[in-house]
Amino acid sequence: MEEEKLKSISKEIQNINEVLAVKHGEIALRDIIENEGKRQVKSIFSSRIEEMSDEYYKILENLSDLENKIKRYLDKERREQIVQEYRSLMRKYLYLLSVKLSEKDYERIDSKIGGLGSAKPRALLAYYYSILNIIKKYGSSALCPIVLDEPDQQGQDDLNMPIILNFIKENKPHNSQLILGLQDTMGLNFEGSVFEIKEKFSVLTEDDFESVQIEITPLINKVIVINNDLFGSI
Repeated sequence: MEEEKLKSISKEIQNINEVLAVKHGEIALRDIIENEGKRQVKSIFSSRIEEMSDEYYKILENLSDLENKIKRYLDKERREQIVQEYRSLMRKYLYLLSVKLSEKDYERIDSKIGGLGSAKPRALLAYYYSILNIIKKYGSSALCPIVLDEPDQQGQDDLNMPIILNFIKENKPHNSQLILGLQDTMGLNFEGSVFEIKEKFSVLTEDDFESVQIEITPLINKVIVINNDLFGSI
C-alpha cells in the first residue's frame, strides 16, 4: 500500500517536472523571440532614423541653395545688369531689322511694344529675341524650342523679308532649336530638316500616323508616370 502510494507520488512529481520543463522551455523561447524582435525593431528604427537624417540634411542643403539663388535673383545690381543688357539687345536688333523706335517704348522688360504697319512685326521680333537671349543667359530652366509661324506678316516687302529671315537664323540663342513655318526661304539656307506640307490645312498625314505613334508613345507614357508620381493617379 505504501509502495503504491510512493509510486503515485513519484509519478505526480515526474509529471510536474515535465510540465515545469515545458513551461520553462516556452518561457525561455518566448523571451528569446521577444528579445530578438526588440533587437530587430531597434535596428530598423535606427536605420530609418539614419536615412531620415540624411534626407533632412539634404533638404536643408537644397533649401540653402534655393535661398542663395533667390537672393541672387533679387539682387539689385543683377536686375540692373539684366535690364541694361536687354536694352542693349533691343537697340541692336531694332537697328538690324530697320525699325525706328524710341527707347522709352522699350525701356522696361515688360513694355508693350508698339509700331505701325509692317514695322510692328519686326519690332516684336526684336523684342522676343531680346527676351529669349536674356533668358538663355540668365535663366536656370531649359529653353523651349522657338516656334515662328510665317514671319511674313503685314506685308513685308522684298527688301525687309530677307533681312527678317537672316535675323531669325543668326540671332537666335546659342544651341536653341528653331521651328520655322514659311512659304519661301528666299534662297537662305537654314541648315536644318525641311518638312514640306503638301496637303492644305493638314500638318499631320494619315500615312505617318503609325510611325509617329511608335515614336511618341513612350514619351507620353513617361509624362504620365511622372505626373502620377508627383500628383498621384486619378
